[in-house]
This record gives sequence, structure tokens and C-alpha cells, in this order.
Amino acid sequence: MSGNFSIEKADDIFELPDMMTGMKFLKQWGIPTKGVKNTKAAQDLLLEHCIFREDVVRETKEMVTSGLKEAIVESKRNRDGLIKSCEEMLSIYRQLPTNHQSSLNKVFPSLENTTNQKIKELRSNECAVLVAGESVSGKSSFINLLVGVDLLPTSQLSCSATFCELRYSSRKTAVCCSKEGKKTKIDISTPEGIEELKQQISYVTDDVDDNENEKVEIYWPFDILEDGIVIIDTPGIGTSKEMTERIQQYLENAFGCIYVINSASAGGVQKGRIMDFLRTVMNLSEEQFNPQTTMFVCNKWEQVPSRDKDEVMKSNNYKLRQCYPDFRTDQVYYLSTERAKQALPHGLILQDHKAILRGINKLLPASLENKHEAYYRWLSTVLKRTQFILKVSKYTRRENIENLKIQIQNIEKQMYNLQQNAKASIRKLQEEVQKEADGLHYKVINLLSSQDFLPKITQWEPSQCPQADKKWKKVSGSASEVIAQRLTQAINDWERRNGIKAGIKDKIIGRFKRDFELMEDQINDIEGMFLGDETRILADLQKTIRGPRNKKDKMKGKSDKQNMVGIGGAVAVLGTLGKESKDVFKKYKRDNCHLKMAEVTNLYIQNILKSKELKDNLSRFVQRYAKGIDKIAELIPDFLEADRQMLASLKVEAEQTKADSSPACLQSCIGLQSSLDLFYVDSMMHVDYQLSDIECNWDDKLGQGSFAEVFFGVLKSNDGSKHDVALKRSRDIIDKKSVTDILLEDRTMRDAKHENFITYHGNALQRMKGGKTYWVMIMEFCAGSLKDVFVDKYSQYKIENPANCRTISEKESAFKEMSAFGVQLCKGLDYLHSKQLVHRDLKLENVLFTQKKIIKLTDVGLTKPEIDISGTMTGSPVYMAPEVLIPKGVYNKSADVYSLGIMIWEMWYGIDAADHIGPRIMKTIEADVTRAEEPLRPLLNIHQKPDEMWIKLIERCWSPDPTSLLRLTDTDEGRILSSSVCSMCYGSLKSPTKQLDASRNEMFHQDTKIKGSLVNQEV
Repeated sequence: MSGNFSIEKADDIFELPDMMTGMKFLKQWGIPTKGVKNTKAAQDLLLEHCIFREDVVRETKEMVTSGLKEAIVESKRNRDGLIKSCEEMLSIYRQLPTNHQSSLNKVFPSLENTTNQKIKELRSNECAVLVAGESVSGKSSFINLLVGVDLLPTSQLSCSATFCELRYSSRKTAVCCSKEGKKTKIDISTPEGIEELKQQISYVTDDVDDNENEKVEIYWPFDILEDGIVIIDTPGIGTSKEMTERIQQYLENAFGCIYVINSASAGGVQKGRIMDFLRTVMNLSEEQFNPQTTMFVCNKWEQVPSRDKDEVMKSNNYKLRQCYPDFRTDQVYYLSTERAKQALPHGLILQDHKAILRGINKLLPASLENKHEAYYRWLSTVLKRTQFILKVSKYTRRENIENLKIQIQNIEKQMYNLQQNAKASIRKLQEEVQKEADGLHYKVINLLSSQDFLPKITQWEPSQCPQADKKWKKVSGSASEVIAQRLTQAINDWERRNGIKAGIKDKIIGRFKRDFELMEDQINDIEGMFLGDETRILADLQKTIRGPRNKKDKMKGKSDKQNMVGIGGAVAVLGTLGKESKDVFKKYKRDNCHLKMAEVTNLYIQNILKSKELKDNLSRFVQRYAKGIDKIAELIPDFLEADRQMLASLKVEAEQTKADSSPACLQSCIGLQSSLDLFYVDSMMHVDYQLSDIECNWDDKLGQGSFAEVFFGVLKSNDGSKHDVALKRSRDIIDKKSVTDILLEDRTMRDAKHENFITYHGNALQRMKGGKTYWVMIMEFCAGSLKDVFVDKYSQYKIENPANCRTISEKESAFKEMSAFGVQLCKGLDYLHSKQLVHRDLKLENVLFTQKKIIKLTDVGLTKPEIDISGTMTGSPVYMAPEVLIPKGVYNKSADVYSLGIMIWEMWYGIDAADHIGPRIMKTIEADVTRAEEPLRPLLNIHQKPDEMWIKLIERCWSPDPTSLLRLTDTDEGRILSSSVCSMCYGSLKSPTKQLDASRNEMFHQDTKIKGSLVNQEV
């Protein structure tokens, strides 16, 4: 083995197998071997004369300081921009009429004070990185290595008992802050002072709370810390419940976290301990702390035998995936702090030490980005709500007063009913969550007490048991870990077999998500009524309220995303082996270990059953399924109450003829929102890909439209593989006029997930000379469009149209192929409409297909929320519904259904509708499509006309008379569009998985009135 050993880097010296090998290298390097009597002495000499020497100070400073400096400078720039926007928002707020201020304060309590507090927070330049970990993980040693000086106690007998905040300063001093508020300074410029500091920090008793200090502030001219960076050392996780609660308080203000794991302990990751910490992280919203800004450092890596390292790494990754949201393997680092510290005095820096420093360089910018985006999103929400209020005010001022009063009276009734429904639904949600939690608690207790379960869980093989040791606490700790693992796995297996989690999820999410989304729709309708032709702000506001935009994962062969902790983890973490197990472990030997493990496993389970926290843990587990629903649900009554108060004030305002500052405030608000969005894109936004990740010939276009150009590209993924993509680049630069629309489209694309909707991989920015920037959307690459399939005679993908077939068998075959595309088209449109979106430019060219003939709706640059569409003619005229061509008010999903009728006609005949209609235009398209007699539509009586059912369907799609359209509420006409298409396509096919909400008549009639019946309809 020693014959194959080589030294290619400083790290290899620590793997020296024996003294003789060391002597060989000492001679090769020309180093005297006199006095070398053991392997350790040979290692020291090799380190001292290592030929792989590097300048540690330069290496460390360049690797960490440069990155931190850049992050701090960028943070300062972003904070200044956000402060400026907050101050401008306050200026607008102070100019608003009192009634508008009151309306805002209903949604954002004490808005002015809250804004001033956020400005104060933004002016603080401190960026805290919290370091946590279980006891005896070498956490303090790791921090000492990081900052380059031994300030924290590292003895195995004395551990950190208080929180330590390390800050950069030219002074060398420490301030001990007692629990009574007393502050004591220590001069740590001398060895004696440092020793006194360590005594203040450490404890040697079993009671962590004996330490009288609340925290210790340490000031030192650290090499790697810049002014504003604060490293916070915490007591070991699990040492005290109070300490764990205080860690949560620190986490709320932390920009990132490093969790140190003791690799030398049995099994590496101590699931019980880390679960205490991870539960703390999970209980915080992403605005308080983003779980993705966490590093895991597996310390004491040198104590893991080489033959076991691969297995330990796999085990660690598996355990972390089980209990951490969206865990990524690149968040884990392996380190030997002791070896790294030994190398430093010799001017050496080891590879794992370098990797840690690089990781911190990545951690801090991501953490800062998360915090800044939370401020941006809050400010953007305030501005959008302000715009909504001002636009409603603008609308009411131009309406007839009597009509307005009648409208307000009707709406107030609906709002009252909806508000009561919302409150009732929230109560039902809370009751359902508690009911499910109680039921789960009952099932878990029965399982743990079951005579079928206990024998299996308590039966051990000697090979599965921890090694015997003189220290019973050490054996107890190892036993707790393996019991917790087994119990977690067994409970999770039981859960999967019985579908417990899926059942809870379906009951809570399935029912209440639908209820609250319907309420959102009704609020949109109610609020949208007073916005006239300016309703886009509602959708934008709603998306902002829902939370941060979804980050797109880098393309990779296999997703790293895993489910969060299961029921097993929530239960097993409560198990303990306390003093009652002491006698058992004192008799624990190799020959009876399996019997003793059976005893303590039973004790472990009994302690879980006795735990008062079991019900609370299971309740928290169930509540996380309602977490996403509560956020909107809890806001609904507040928004409705704010709207109610606003309407009350509008009654008075409508009768006042004097001018106010609202119009000027509205323009200022819109301008500030645009400036804020542009600042966000230019300075704060995290792009999903850099242009260097994309191969593209920007001179070779695949196509272009009014708003964007499309290119073919190749996207490089993390694993080195390449993927064909379509690149959609905006034709206009990103500026104040376009940026808000671009961000809304980006958010819409991120939220869209359906087989028949184009896959959005993410965005990139193309920055040109002169400061011009273009937005690039990266989407899946498709083979062609439906126009290639049904109309273009020269296309390689062209199929026979049913109208052009001569024999019955040919017609049946063509009809079947056409129908396969038709069903997918309806499903894609169904999905779009279920998201309350309208495409607005639906035509064959804008429906793509893959090589597997999967349809993809695309070109959604014109796609807008249903409530946002009004007054502007957008799209292709031949496909436009009359209400779009002659924009006299709001139009909705009915416009897409009209276009669908034209497309079905084209798919049947293989004729471009524009070519067919063109010669028949007598005046203008707008005039011809609305003429009373024979309105301009494609003819259905040319050769091989469709079957009667198809004709009936098409005519109802484009009928100019709303009364002849399908109605959801009519029992005889209850079949909606997708059901009709599917039935006609496949005859015996019962229905698609989801029905298409496409009743143009129902929607057309609702254009100018509130859709109060939506709750009782299938949407």
C-alpha cells in the first residue's frame, strides 16, 4: 500500500501510511531525517518543507476578502436604492387624501412607522452569518480556523455556553453582556485577556443556563472579515430548549447559516439534533430566513476511515434530504479543522479549507439577495395596492353619481357575503387541520403501541448495534441515533403504505385551495369593476402578495429536489434515552448488545408516547400543508374590509367636485413602481443563466413578432450535458415602459406547469454596449407549429386534413390524428383559463409541438390575466372575437374560444383562414364580423364539410349572439367545450381529466357585472 503512495498536494501528507514512507519522501525532498522517530515527526518535517507551499495570507484574503468586499459594496448600493424608493413611497403616501391613507393602513397597519423601521434596517450595514451545530462537533475550532485566531474555547470538556458575536475592529476587546444588562469589557490584546474571554464563554457543568452572560461581543482585526460582517457562534444544538429558541431569534436576522456536523460520531449527521435546528429553520418564512442560504460542514473528517468515507457521504446526503427542504449536495463540505490548523503555520492551505472559503463566497451574496428581495417585494406590494386605490378613485370620479351609488350598494352586499364566507372557510380550514392532526396523533399512538409493530422495531442483530464503550453516555448517544433512524424509516414506510400523508394533503389542499382561489376570483371581479380599462394592477398585486418568484433550477440530468421531513422524523425526534437507561448501558457488552438495544428501544418509544410535544409536532406537520393557503386566506378578510372602507369613503368622495392630488399621486406611484422594477432587474435580480451558459448565433433568427425575436440555442447544464432550447429575446430594451410587464410575464411563465404549456427554463440578460439590456426567455425547443401540420403544404410535418380525404378509411385516420391534437389543444387552453389567464393571440402558428407530438401553447407575451384585458386591440384580426376587434369594454376567456373555433376550422379544411376570408371583406374586418346579416366567418359549406356536431361546436365558438352560446348553468347545454371536443374526437371517451371553462356566453354576459355565482360553478 505504501509503495503506491504519492504526495501531489499538501493534503496527502496527512495520509502518510507509516514512518518508512515518510522517510522516503524526506530523502527525495533532500530533508535531513535525523531525529525522526515516528510518522507524526515525518509529517511535521514534510509540512515544514512542503514544495506545494502557498502564501496563506494572500490565498485567504483573495479568496474571501475580495468576495466579501464585493458583496458588501453591492449590498450598500442595493440598500441605498431601496431606501430611496421607500422615502419616495412615503412622500406619495403623505400626499394621499386621508381616506386613501386609511385604506392602505387597513392592509398595511401603521404603514408610515413600518416603512421608517424598514429604512432603519436598510441603513444598518451589518450582515450576520450564524454558525450552529451539535455539541462537540468542533464548531468553535471551525470558527477559529475561519477567522485565523484562537479566541473561542475548544476543549472537549468546556464548550460554548453563550452566543458570541465576532466583528471586525482595529481594537482587540470583548464585551460580556450579562442577562441583567450589565456590560463588562475585557482587553484581549494579551494572552491573559484571551484566556479570561474563554472562561467567560465556556461552561463545564451539565446546565448550560448556569452561564451568566446573555452574549459576548468580540472585536478583533480579523484578516477575512470586512466591516459589517458578523459571525455568530451559538451553543451546541440540543444543549437547552431555551438556547434553541434564541437561535431562532438570531436566524430571523441572519443572512446565512453554517451548520457544523461531527463526522466522527456514529452515522455522521445526528438526525435528532439537526432536526431541532432544521425545525427552527422550517418555522421561519423565506422572508425571515431562506433555507437555501445554509452550508453544512462535516467536521473531523480525518477521523472517518478512508474505506468508509464514500458510504458516510452517501448517508449524510440521504439524511439531509430527508429533513431539509430542497437540499442540494453542493451545500455540503467536508473538513478536517485540526489538519487545516496544522497546515496554516507552515504556510499551507488544504483543499477542503479552500472549498469552505469558496462556499462562503457563494453563501453571502445569495443571502444578501434574499434579504434585499424581501424588501423589494414588500415595497412593490404597497405601491401596487396604492395604484389600485387611486385607479378606483379615478374611475368613480368619471362615473354618474347615481349609477355609482347603485353599483356600490350592490357590491357592498356581495362583499359582506364574501367576507363572511372567507371567515367561515378560514375557521373550517383551522378546524380541518386540527381534526387531521388529532387523527394522526391517534393513529401514531396506536402504531407505536401495536403488538405487530413493537417486535419488529425492537429486534436487533449484533451487527446493527453500536460498539460497547466504558462511557455509557457515548453508547447512549450512538444508540439514540440508530434507533431514531430505524423508527423514522419504519413510520415513514407505514405512512406510505397507508397513504396517510397523501390523504391529509388531499383533504386540506384539495378543498380549501379551491375555495380560496374562487374567493380570489370573486375579489378580482369585485375590485376589477371599479378599474375600467386599468385592471392589470390587480393580477400584478396578487402575484406579488403570494410570495417570492420561483427560482428555476439549473437544468440537470436528475433533480436534487426531495420531499421535506416525513411523519417519521416528526415522531422519532422526540425520543430520548435519559438516566433511566444508564443501568442498561452500564451492562451493555458485545455479547448482549442486541438484547440491551431491545430494552432501550422500548424505553425510547415509551418516552415518545409520554412526550407532551408529540401532538404539537404532528400538528405542525399537518399545518405545513395549509401554510401556502393560509397566507392568502388570512389576507382575504383584511383586503375585503379595506375595500369596504374604501367604498364607504368613495360615496362621499363621489359627491365632492373639488380636485385633489390623486391623479398626480397615481402618476408618481406608477413612475416609482417602474423605477423600482428597473432597479430590481439591473441591480438585484438573480438571473437563472448567464449568456456564457448559452450557445447561440444571434444573427440567425428562427422567427420574429411584434414584441420579440426567437433564436435557436443550446443550453449547457450543470452536469455538462447540452439541451436544445428556444431563446425569445425582447425587441425593445428593458426600460421603465416595459420592465413591469416583462416581470409579470416572467412570473406567469414560472408559475405555469402543464404538459401542454411550453416549458420555461428561466431567464438571462443580454447586456450590450452603451448600457442597453435585453430580456431573454429560455424555453424548450419544439419541432414546429400546428400550421406546419395542418396548413403548410410543403412542411415535412404536414398531415392529411379530414376535408381533403377521398375514402372513409382515410378520413377516419386523418380525423383521429387531428383529434389527438385537438384534445391536447383544449387541455392546454383549459389549464391557461384555470389560472385566470387569457391568451389573446391564439392561432395555429402559436401552438407548437414536440418530436413526440405533444402540443405546447406558446407566444404568451400577449397573455394577460382575464381581469386585465380591455380597451386594447391585440392579436391577429382574423382570429379576433368581435369584442376584441371593437374594444368597448372588458373581454375575457370568450376571446380565446372564438379563436379556437377558427383554428378547428383550419385544422379540418387545411386552409389559412386569413386567405379564405380576405377576398370576402367588403369594408373592414371590424365592420364585417359584426354585421347583423351573415357576419364574416369562414364558410362551413365548402367541400367535405365537418360533421354536424363539429359544425355546431364551431358556430357556437364564434357566434356573434351571446344568447346562442353554451351556458354552464343550462342542464341541456351543460357540456362544456373540452368535453365536447373529446367526445367528438374519440366517441367513447368519457371526458378529459379536467373540464375546460370555456362558456363564452357565461363569460360574455359577465363582462360588466360581478360574477357572484362563481363559487357554485365548476371552474
